[in-house]
Amino acid sequence: MTTIAGTGILGLKDGSASQENFYYPMDVAVSPSGVIYVADTLNYVIRKIENGRVTTLNAQSGRVAEVFPGVVEPAGDYRDGAFLIADGGNNRIRIVRPYAAPARLEGSAIEIVHNRTVLESDAEPIAVGGTTFVPVRVISEELGYTVEYGANGVTTLKQGDAWYRIRVGSKTVESSSGSLELPQAPF
Repeated sequence: MTTIAGTGILGLKDGSASQENFYYPMDVAVSPSGVIYVADTLNYVIRKIENGRVTTLNAQSGRVAEVFPGVVEPAGDYRDGAFLIADGGNNRIRIVRPYAAPARLEGSAIEIVHNRTVLESDAEPIAVGGTTFVPVRVISEELGYTVEYGANGVTTLKQGDAWYRIRVGSKTVESSSGSLELPQAPF
């Protein structure tokens, strides 16, 4: 018998599988590509072991695309490309399916996709210097924001009490919760 991950010490730590800590791992499953998924029950997380590294896949990881919100005392199984989670603490059975792109996507064009639906726009998305710019109105309205265009290239996005203000030529985005810097200024 060989240990492939874990030190035997209780804990939660991502990184090298030989130095990883778990807290009552209850179930494992292996994907067709060889990725191992672990239901790390008393850490309340799902973990994956791939290429000698352990990564946390739900809310504790901060990776928005990999969040499985609210999982408590999980146990898992992998079937038909989907990861099943027996969420014992919440008394629910959950399924996480791999992403499948919409059938309509073709070629190398940049498309705007939300919930597996290609969004139509009168302006094409464009990649500049490693940043992809999309028409702000299309994606904002799809996400439930109202869009207001002001003078001097100022656009304000609003949803309830939340708002964002974008200026053409400025990397700074003002918001109801502070400001943030974009990698490139919108044009």
